[in-house]
Amino acid sequence: LDCIFLKNVQFEEMVLTNPTEAFKNCASLEAIDCSKITPSGSVANMFFGCSSLVILDLSSWASQSPTFTGVNGLFRYCGMLKTVNLSGWDLSHLTPIYDWFDGNPLLEDVILNDTILFSATFKVSACPNLTPESLSAIFKALPTLAEGKTCTITLHANHKILQSQVDSANAKGWTVAGGTGV
Repeated sequence: LDCIFLKNVQFEEMVLTNPTEAFKNCASLEAIDCSKITPSGSVANMFFGCSSLVILDLSSWASQSPTFTGVNGLFRYCGMLKTVNLSGWDLSHLTPIYDWFDGNPLLEDVILNDTILFSATFKVSACPNLTPESLSAIFKALPTLAEGKTCTITLHANHKILQSQVDSANAKGWTVAGGTGV
């Protein structure tokens, strides 16, 4: 897709099978309405390098999320991205998940279920502007890991977390790296 000048995308009802890298490096893309897209298969790197996107609401994909075969790098290098809505997603069949938020220094809000239904190295260390509410929601949603399995959440040095959040994550089998106490 040659999308260097693409700024706004709206779809009619559309089924996308394996839309891997569909909008990769669409650096001018500022807005995309994904509510009428029904994706399946791999959505890996779909928005990689969409450096002008500010808000991405993918909550309408919740019912499709169990069909996804790959999601790595989905939001990687979306440098202006501030909000991602993943309400209702179930990726429990995928493990591990990598590089979702690398290169997103302005990210403030990640909207999730009460329970993250996937295992991952959840790296938000490149997102120094995540709000305390988003961090709290992320910690609350960390799943309890199966015995013998370990996962890590990596935080930015600016992220202020409570010892109780670290203890809760540890009790669920997670390792917390980075961040500072409040």
